[in-house]
Amino acid sequence: MLLAFVIIMPTLATARPLDEVPQRTENGVVYVPLRLTAYAHGATVEWDSATRTAYITTINGGTWAFVINDLIREVGGFVESPGITWIPLDFAVKLFAPALPQAHELEDVVLIVTGRYGHATPEMNEWVTAMMGGENSQERFNIYFNWKNTVHEVGHVVEAMILTERMLRGEEFEWEFFDSERFANAFALAFWAHYGDEETFNTLREIVAYAAKSENFIRPIAENEDIYDFAHLFVAGEIEFSMNNYGWFQFNLVNYLLEDVRDMQSVLADIGFVVDVVPPRRTLSFSSIGEYNINEILATVFAILRDEWGIPLPTQIFHGLSDDPNAHMMIFLHPGVIVEISDALGLGSEILINELLEILFMVNFDEHINVTRVLY
Repeated sequence: MLLAFVIIMPTLATARPLDEVPQRTENGVVYVPLRLTAYAHGATVEWDSATRTAYITTINGGTWAFVINDLIREVGGFVESPGITWIPLDFAVKLFAPALPQAHELEDVVLIVTGRYGHATPEMNEWVTAMMGGENSQERFNIYFNWKNTVHEVGHVVEAMILTERMLRGEEFEWEFFDSERFANAFALAFWAHYGDEETFNTLREIVAYAAKSENFIRPIAENEDIYDFAHLFVAGEIEFSMNNYGWFQFNLVNYLLEDVRDMQSVLADIGFVVDVVPPRRTLSFSSIGEYNINEILATVFAILRDEWGIPLPTQIFHGLSDDPNAHMMIFLHPGVIVEISDALGLGSEILINELLEILFMVNFDEHINVTRVLY
């Protein structure tokens, strides 16, 4: 699985207000009309009557396809005669969030990218389906990547924040690639052991155990070597990056950590963060687990870590949804350095952050990643 933890060592402009459009409240949920809201935020709307699909292209360059009574229902919206489509206000805020800002406007910014199921090449889709066990593969993909691995990326955010603070205080410590991946995975497991439901967690165990089986991968290291050896060989450039190699490492690392799931307090202690009072366990519930509510999961997790665990976190969180199912990464942008990079490349301070990321990571955001703001 492609997972990048990048610290470029970055407050963004707030989302444009959703006023000047009609609103209605049903059962405590505020709704806004899809078409009027899109127009009010500079988006374009195209309607395909044959497939009953509304195509919304936002000012960020991202395009959403709303199959009426399909995606609409999934996000909690509804269609009312004479053909007015209503979507929840909180979803509209995320959908029409502003583009990433210019470099000179930045404080701390985090971009988390997650992959989608079933939107890649036929060969890639087939590989992912087999890896997830074939039957119910999309549900299993959602649990592993959109539930567990989303919090894995949040773990990298926590890691970046705490370790950066320690470095700025002049502390010296050793922290390698293996330490980073072990922490992020242990963090995700500890979080969901604390806040997840038992059924989903047990399904996660099954998914990982199945995916880690030897027949799913060509073993990239010798039989007498383990995941720790892989990490050192990988960093040294002796093992090339590939879906097979990195997938083998990640699934086997998670499988190993599932043998003895640690608590949040001890995992956070690994990066030097001391928890004095452990919040009580409780079970979080979401309307669904999938690509269209990752922002909801991220907002909930960040709020819990900030409010219940006292972890200092950026307030400017963006989520990118990629058509590549293996694209899972966290990019941490720190103030000042972005401008330095921009200046060093001769781009000036007016460059947009998404443009800079395209240059640095060769990612075409307009074509491949739809970026939205996570509000928490």
